[in-house]
Amino acid sequence: DFQTCLLASARALLPDGWDSKHESAWIAVWTCIADRLEQSLPLPSKYQKPVQNFVAGLSTDQRQKLGKRSFERLFREHEQVSNHFNQSWMRLAFIISKTLDMAVRLFHEPAQMFDELTQLGLKHIMFQADSQFFQPWVAALVAEIQLICQDEKVIDAMDFALCVIGSIIGKALEAGATPILKAIVTDDVKALKKALAATPRGQRAEAILGRG
Repeated sequence: DFQTCLLASARALLPDGWDSKHESAWIAVWTCIADRLEQSLPLPSKYQKPVQNFVAGLSTDQRQKLGKRSFERLFREHEQVSNHFNQSWMRLAFIISKTLDMAVRLFHEPAQMFDELTQLGLKHIMFQADSQFFQPWVAALVAEIQLICQDEKVIDAMDFALCVIGSIIGKALEAGATPILKAIVTDDVKALKKALAATPRGQRAEAILGRG
C-alpha cells in the first residue's frame, strides 16, 4: 500500500520527533492528495478524443487566427507580458499551433511530453520569462477557443490539456531559474558573484549548469 510505505518513510525521517500531531497532519495531506488524484485519474481517457477531434478539425487559417487572437487577448489583459515578446504575429500564431499539437500528444506520449515541456520551461529562463505568465496565457487561449466552439466537453478537455502543459512549463521554469542562472541571463556580474558566494565551492560548477 503506497500510503503505508510513505507514512513509514516519513516516520523514519523524524524518528525522535514524530508524534500524533505529525501523524494527523500527514494523514490530512495524504487524504487531500488522494482525493485530487481520484478525481484526476479518469480525465485523460475522458478528454483524449474531444481534444484530438477539435485540434484535427482546425484548418491552418483557424489555427493562425486562434493564435493571433489569443495573444492579443493576453497582451490586452496583461500588458506587462507583452514586454517579453518581440516576435511577429506569424511566429506567435505558430507557437499556439504547436501548443495545440502538444495538447494532442499529451494523451498519447505523456512521459515524452513531460520531458519536452520541462526542457521548454528551462529554455524560457533565457527569455527571462515569469512562471506566473503561463496561467493567463492558458486562460487567454481557452477564452478564444470558447468563441469558436460551444461544446462544453471540448472546452473542458482543452482547458485540462492546456492547464497541464502550462503547469509543467511554469514549474520547470520556476524550479530551474536559480539565482545563478538569473544573474547569467541578465549579465549581472554583481548578482552572479553574490549567488556563487552563497553556493558551496564543490557545487558551483553544477549550479552554473543549472543542476544545483
